[in-house]
Amino acid sequence: MAVAWNQKYQHTFWHNRHFPYSDQIEKEANDKLQEIKLNLSQAIQMREMVYPGVVLWIHQLHNFIKMYSLMFSKEDHVLLIKIVFELLTSCRINLKHANIVVQLLIALLKKRRLLSRQDLVLPWRPVYKLFKEVFTNKVELNDMNNYPRNMDTALAKLGSFVSYYFPIESTQEILDEFRPMFCAYDTAMFTAVEFITKFLPVLTLPEDHHRGFKLWFDEFIDIWLTKETDSMSWVGLFACLAWDALGYVDWNPHLKNIFSFILKSFALPLGNSVSSHFGGYSIATNQIPGLIVNMLGGTFMTQEYLSQLMISLESFYHPSNFGYHTAILEMFLSSLISEFVDRLHRERHSFKDTWMPPVPDKFKLTEEDIDKFVDCVLPAVKQCMFSKLGPQYAVPCCHNLALLRPQKLLPYLLEMMYAAFGTLTEPHQLHATLRCMSEVARPLLGDTQNFPEGRFHLFSLLTSCLPGIDPNDFQKTLSSSHLIASLITLVPLVDCSRSTEQHNMTQEEIEICSLTSQFEDFVIQLLDKCFSWIENCSLEQVALLDRQLNAKSKTMKIDDHESLMGAGITALALSLFNQSSPPIAKVAVKKLYEFASTHLFESEISGDVTGRMCAAAAKYYPEDTLGLFVPHCIQQINEFVEDKEHNDSDNPDKNLVWKLQLLSQVLNSSGRHILTYLDDLLVCLSECVNLKAPVVYEATGDALFNLLRSFTMMFLNEGRSVNINYTVTPEEHCYIRDWAKPGDLEELGISWHIPSPEELNGADHILEEFLSPQLEALEAFMGGDAMEREELNRRLTIISVILKGAAGYIPQWIGEQVVDDSWPRSKYTAEPQHFRFITKCGTIVDRRPPEKFNREKLAHFFDRLFVHMSTACEDDTRSLITLSKIIRDILINFGVQKKACDQKFQSYEFSKKGLGDRLHRNKQHLRTVLLSRIYLQHEKRQVAGRTWNMTALHHRLLHHLLALSVSDYPEVRLKAQAFLYNAMFSYKYGVRSIAVELPKYLKDDPAISHEKLKGALYVLKMPSVSDYYVKVLDVLELLLPALIKAGHSEKPSISQLFLKLMMTLDRQAMGLYADYKLSDEVISLAGRLAKPLSSELFDKGVGNLEGFNKKRHDLLNRLTLILVDLFENSNLSWRFGMFCIQLIGLLIPMDKELHIRALKVIVHSLIHESSEIRKDAWRCFRDYLWLSRREPLKMRVDLKRDAGMEPPDNMTPGEREDNEWLLYDPERAPKTAEEWNSFPFVDKSYFGFYCWPKEFKRFAPLDKQPKVDRSRDELSEHEKVIYDAFTSESYVARIIEYLCLEDKKGQDMFRKDVALIFRRLARAFGDTFLPHFKPHLEKLAVDKKESHQRCACEVITGFMRGSKHWPFEMVQRLRDFLEPLLRRVFDNITEETINDWQIWASEVAADRDPHRIHWILTLIAEKLLKRSNGSFQDCSQLVMLRGALAQEEWRIGRLHQKVLEDLKPHLGHPYKNVRDNVASLLAVVCHGNRWSGMSIRHNVTMETIITTFQTALPNPKMVEFNMQEEESKEQVRILKTAIHWLSVSWATGGMKAEYLPLLLNFVPLINIEGDDELSGQLKKLFKVIANSDIKADAVPLLLQFIESTLQMASWKARLPILEVLQVMVFRNMFKFKPQANQVKDFLMQLLQDDKVEVRELAAETLSGLIHCGMFTASKESQVIFKKLAKSKMKKGPNTESVDGSVDDKRLLIRKHAGVLGLAALVLSCPYTVPEWLPTILEELAGHLHDPAPIPSTVKKAMSEFKRTHHDNWRDHKQKFSEDQLLILNELLISPSYYA
Repeated sequence: MAVAWNQKYQHTFWHNRHFPYSDQIEKEANDKLQEIKLNLSQAIQMREMVYPGVVLWIHQLHNFIKMYSLMFSKEDHVLLIKIVFELLTSCRINLKHANIVVQLLIALLKKRRLLSRQDLVLPWRPVYKLFKEVFTNKVELNDMNNYPRNMDTALAKLGSFVSYYFPIESTQEILDEFRPMFCAYDTAMFTAVEFITKFLPVLTLPEDHHRGFKLWFDEFIDIWLTKETDSMSWVGLFACLAWDALGYVDWNPHLKNIFSFILKSFALPLGNSVSSHFGGYSIATNQIPGLIVNMLGGTFMTQEYLSQLMISLESFYHPSNFGYHTAILEMFLSSLISEFVDRLHRERHSFKDTWMPPVPDKFKLTEEDIDKFVDCVLPAVKQCMFSKLGPQYAVPCCHNLALLRPQKLLPYLLEMMYAAFGTLTEPHQLHATLRCMSEVARPLLGDTQNFPEGRFHLFSLLTSCLPGIDPNDFQKTLSSSHLIASLITLVPLVDCSRSTEQHNMTQEEIEICSLTSQFEDFVIQLLDKCFSWIENCSLEQVALLDRQLNAKSKTMKIDDHESLMGAGITALALSLFNQSSPPIAKVAVKKLYEFASTHLFESEISGDVTGRMCAAAAKYYPEDTLGLFVPHCIQQINEFVEDKEHNDSDNPDKNLVWKLQLLSQVLNSSGRHILTYLDDLLVCLSECVNLKAPVVYEATGDALFNLLRSFTMMFLNEGRSVNINYTVTPEEHCYIRDWAKPGDLEELGISWHIPSPEELNGADHILEEFLSPQLEALEAFMGGDAMEREELNRRLTIISVILKGAAGYIPQWIGEQVVDDSWPRSKYTAEPQHFRFITKCGTIVDRRPPEKFNREKLAHFFDRLFVHMSTACEDDTRSLITLSKIIRDILINFGVQKKACDQKFQSYEFSKKGLGDRLHRNKQHLRTVLLSRIYLQHEKRQVAGRTWNMTALHHRLLHHLLALSVSDYPEVRLKAQAFLYNAMFSYKYGVRSIAVELPKYLKDDPAISHEKLKGALYVLKMPSVSDYYVKVLDVLELLLPALIKAGHSEKPSISQLFLKLMMTLDRQAMGLYADYKLSDEVISLAGRLAKPLSSELFDKGVGNLEGFNKKRHDLLNRLTLILVDLFENSNLSWRFGMFCIQLIGLLIPMDKELHIRALKVIVHSLIHESSEIRKDAWRCFRDYLWLSRREPLKMRVDLKRDAGMEPPDNMTPGEREDNEWLLYDPERAPKTAEEWNSFPFVDKSYFGFYCWPKEFKRFAPLDKQPKVDRSRDELSEHEKVIYDAFTSESYVARIIEYLCLEDKKGQDMFRKDVALIFRRLARAFGDTFLPHFKPHLEKLAVDKKESHQRCACEVITGFMRGSKHWPFEMVQRLRDFLEPLLRRVFDNITEETINDWQIWASEVAADRDPHRIHWILTLIAEKLLKRSNGSFQDCSQLVMLRGALAQEEWRIGRLHQKVLEDLKPHLGHPYKNVRDNVASLLAVVCHGNRWSGMSIRHNVTMETIITTFQTALPNPKMVEFNMQEEESKEQVRILKTAIHWLSVSWATGGMKAEYLPLLLNFVPLINIEGDDELSGQLKKLFKVIANSDIKADAVPLLLQFIESTLQMASWKARLPILEVLQVMVFRNMFKFKPQANQVKDFLMQLLQDDKVEVRELAAETLSGLIHCGMFTASKESQVIFKKLAKSKMKKGPNTESVDGSVDDKRLLIRKHAGVLGLAALVLSCPYTVPEWLPTILEELAGHLHDPAPIPSTVKKAMSEFKRTHHDNWRDHKQKFSEDQLLILNELLISPSYYA
């Protein structure tokens, strides 16, 4: 029985109640919680931030939750959340620690059902501030805040939890914050949408919906589905809303657009010339399925749309349609079904005691809804099973569908299973079905209500799987063994055939009972197959066995496939013996004994598998197994040992090795049963342990290891699937009713093995018998006795395995912590006492091994041994490695290793996933799975929370491992480093003690070898080690100088290691704050957690933090100065000089001024001879300038004053009367200093577009900004360093010289960092430095050399960007200098630098009020295309103008109009590159229709552009150009410009109705001859059109346009429209669905077109649309096509019939149309055979001999049918009659030459 705990706790782990010592866990948890609360409160109030202060106790709280869950009261829960939240959002702590706090807060908030908004309210603005800092802060962009790798993911997860507790008013507040950022043209909208989707609260109670999602739903879904935005960003928000407000949102009006978006998201390939991946989004496979599923049910029409979607996608799931889309579609399908199961669980089986609103009854899923859902996804799942990617996604699909509707899936799966067993040609099919069947084993046997016949398949499945255990087929063996193991795990292997008259059985149960008599035969057959597999493996290992006895065999690598198969066989054996009844188990054990005792195997694969099978038998049936194996093995071993001459060599008898291996495996059993044989065992093993052969004493050590663990460890005795001992007869208990039955959490009946006194006495005896002699011999060795290396290694190996086996029995010793004066210590906060979790019970807890085997004494012994061996045999690598293992085990091995525990946990998760029940959950797992989880938790308790006091002895042992980690021998170093890594984190200050010791191995000393240096660097590079010391300044003070002064080895391996170490430091280092801060609120909350401090202690706490911050600041300065001295005074190579500069950069504090000497080094290094040092110096200088910036002042905007009116309540996006003052007007541009100072500049272009912010701020007037025109005397000392450098002519000349150097020829690009630095210089110093750069810029800007002109471009960009807050006079001076220079630049731009100047234009205009840079805009746009310097110069001007206009967006409508007027005369420019750039510029100019419904006042509209082109183009038919006339040539060029503009506009803004009139004129020109450019442009345009997103309201207009084109005289105009129609309708199928009949009428009309090409393409389009579900292959359609195909043609020479009907040509077209229609029906079913298809094929075959081109159509259709149905023809042909098959064979099978 589980222990019942007080219900006052928020949440507890159920498995903690099932330990033998569970009655003590509640007290244990309460004691630990009180310790945490007291010390966390004390640490916060005393402002102790780092170890052992706040950070330590945050760790302790997180570990507490991992171990006990939320085992505290609701009051404590709320208070802890508030404290942790405040620490995260309002206090300044190390970024690495912030990540830990985030993880803790997630753990506290994860179970949201426990706390409602009435219990807990958290403010949203601190969260937004944190998110903004991490996701968008400019510091992050500068790489200064190198956040932990998973910080962004953790924060996103935190946002989803914390948003539930924002106040109800927060929804409106968040909307007010982010709505003003909505702008159709600005990237700020993407940022706003990201923040909204991350933490906008969507869960509210029904009575609060009007203050929740109803405030934004209609608005946001309209933006998502009808505006051109980053659509995928919205999916997460609406998916969360669909879940949290299930049944409260009306989705029906939006389903058409939502499913169109989803279909387009897949970007499916359509095999069409106009199809492309264009327009597809990056689909969120985990969010879209959730959105779909939570829109199902009730009155929603979602299921109809979903069914249509799955019909459209079905053929893309077919294995033949493999491509980039396959994985996306399969993930989507898997997530869709998984989300459906989650929802059904929520509605029917989830917790009822929750504050969250329930799903309204009328919107809950009904049985009919489940049936419809399963029916629509099942065809895709069937296809997915045999995907070329493997069944990895089909497996969870089958598992979930079997939980929903086993009667729909399992019959098909069983049919495919049996068919796969019967074929040898499709092994992939067998593998896939085996995998899927393993996942549905539980529903197959357990769901007797929905699929009662499933149980009858058990025996046939088990028998059929036996041939699958095949050593020649890796996948089949694994899959077969997994399926058998899954089935056996669910079923007690008990013969119930004689109990059919008991238990009131039904007829079905009686039949199943009769079948259970087959269990014994099956077990025998299964063992025979396993033995056959083992023998087959051993046949190939004969030579291996001989080599294995050799020492060199240690390096041999065994085939991974065989190892995996062996693991599968082992797992199968465990399940078999676990579930077998005693009679069957006895038979199995006997058979296993006969096999193992009569065979000889090597120990790698076959021997290991056999031994593990024997271990499985001994684990569950120890008495029978030990009784057979132990006496036999002892006898055989004794006989072999008697031949000492032969076996006391390096080549012992192989039988001896095998029997020892077999014995060691069966000893992994219950110690109580081993006691019977203990005396004989010890005698036997004592003989073997002294043999010289390594393979013998290693096998003996394994036996001793298993013996000791069996005697000293606590473990589960059994793991049966039912809580009934199988000794209970079937007459007493009905076992067949326990098949696949879940375990009862309250009645698990666990049987624990708890070591008895007799077993522990046996363990003591083993220690005395085997450990003492080895220790005595080694004592003599240390005393001076000689010992051979082999003998030394043998004794150390025996000691190692004994100590490892008894690790759980020998306790840790507790002593006084080693303390160094430099180590941080707390004066007020207690360090956590080592919490020894209870892992045993009763009187056993206090049992200890004999005193001589005390762990502390053993540690002293091996401490002395290490000292001796390090001098006496330092080159004995094998012995040193073994000694390092012993030291490792003494330090950290206490019975359970964390790595092994983690591996078991992964295995458990796999088993739970496969055998679990996600639908019912609530721990409805098998008893076997539940017991595994309980035991894992028991082991987890043994490895958790181990942070021991590091005594002096521990300290020495750790340093011994360090000494071995820097050994001269690489094999020793590698092993010791791994052991050291695991050991040092288990002791307080362990990492620190190692880190401070490393500098002595980094000295430039001849005594320090390259190997020691390399070892020390590897230790420093360890992830968690570097993660520690990069945030501890006093340790860095020791390490960094030592690294810089390390021996400058030129060995490539060490150089590379240094480079990797610096990369590690750079990656691990994070934004460095000199000061830590705690808010008053968190201190107040901490006082409530335990008790407030006295006023005296409170004051001490304030001083404590101040002192800590001062010490930290001093340390930072001292360390910086050390690095500066090293750089200035040491003769460093360029590589170490580079390291030095990098390290100085990492130490730049984010809240304090950098030491002035460090700044001087950075500034002087900007002109260092080494390019690498210069690059790092530039990065450091960039960061310093950012941190030392002076923040500009802002002021609130009076909208009524600036706009001249009150902002309206309901605003239309775009240009309005209230934002007129923001719009660019050249007449308003400031022309005097007074106007400049008072002008209301607003630099962010998104302000005012959508709405106004509640609190609108802009930069204050310039006279209130920090002064920039300062003299040297007005500067700070740090600023003077920069001033002196950049006013030095020689310094500036060197700067320019180095900036002009090429880095990589042909690969250099515009360096935004350089521009950024000059921007910050200009922002801080005004134009002080400009005169010194002018002479250089005047030369470089017009230099044709690429690198020179690029350098000028970067510097000019920086000064122009930095002039934002300059006074008018200073800006005027800059303008006077740059205007003439830029005019010269425009005439000298080269092909290599045109991209640089485009970036210049874009950067200068970005986030700048157009009135602020009006002169630049005027300069770029002046004399547009009127210069006579050639087409390239014209292009460069257009490119720059496009870059500038794109940044200014919607606010420069007047300039757009001017540009349009300037471009009108040049629409037909003779040069293509100019025309293309004119078209692209026009696409930027016409922003007017970017958003539907946008208000336009000055901007150029689409209609204006279209009117411009229509005016410039001829009115009648443009197809009749006379290309010899100049006027016609110009018209064609204008036409090409229009087409290019339309392609760009359509691609970026989607389809607009305004395009159609212009497009109608283009269609006839698609195949115009003589102008490949025009034809190519039109094809590109049609490709864009076909793949574009069509708004629902535009579909009728589009169909009218298509109808107009179909009436054109030229058949070449109809072809491209058909291709467009085919792709467009599929991509926008849900929007075209209401007009399906109209589309079908078009196609029916085109089927009778005069041109055969048009008819065939129409048939292809019709086939595709039928296939995707746009149309159905209705009986009416079949009748129409048959009637057309049967049209009779008049025979004879006359063309006219007597009665005046149409001629034969027209009849032939009608007949061909009918045949094409029939062929379209056939091709619409590429992988299926509907009932009507055989008749259509038969009808089609009758037209094979009709006039041309009908026969070719028939043959093509038949050939395609054969190709697509070939893979599954065995199943498809069952749908045909014999006559129909005969006809098909005659058509599809070519006649033989010999027939």
